[in-house]
Amino acid sequence: MSEMTNSTSTTSDLARIEELLGPPPVLSSEHANSYKELLARLTDCLAPKDFVEQLLIKQLADSTWEIKRYRRHEVLAIERKTVRLREMDAKRAKAITVNREQRGAAGNGDPPTERLVALQEKIDNAIKDVDAIITPSADELEHARALNESMDYYERLDQLRTAAIASQMLALEALERYRTRSGRGRRKDSPNILDAEFSDVQPDCNEAATPLVPTKGR
Repeated sequence: MSEMTNSTSTTSDLARIEELLGPPPVLSSEHANSYKELLARLTDCLAPKDFVEQLLIKQLADSTWEIKRYRRHEVLAIERKTVRLREMDAKRAKAITVNREQRGAAGNGDPPTERLVALQEKIDNAIKDVDAIITPSADELEHARALNESMDYYERLDQLRTAAIASQMLALEALERYRTRSGRGRRKDSPNILDAEFSDVQPDCNEAATPLVPTKGR
């Protein structure tokens, strides 16, 4: 019964936050339900006690969502450039084929109509060959070429992702500081959000800390 009550309370809180802060930062090509689940899971893990903590968790969710977006678009940048490079290569091959066939048709003695029909058939075949060039999956060399051609855009995406990671870390640190000042501390049952960036168990300040560097004589 308590789990159902907590779930209902979380859903109500998230709806109130969206009402106050506006819709989530989700593009039309992204899934709004995935963002809502991300925010709900973070809210459930971190169990905000007041509106300030809810805002910090919302910031954490937004920056995490942006990290996911920029990582996805780094992959899409390479795939998109691969397709464009293939299209450019195919267009060049098509232009060369059409030019060669036009010169050949103009140089023989066939009637104009027959030459045009034969030329059109060869051009149609050339287009099919071009489509066959674009269809197969790309190999690693093609992706390497695409990465090289799109490096500037890829680096900008990486900078944006790095900035989003920094925002994510700031939200976690701000939440930790706020809880410390409020006397609540960190939930011991809360899992690490970022690869052990924070310890789940607070050390006992009364215990003697083990030195990182052994002292002389030991």
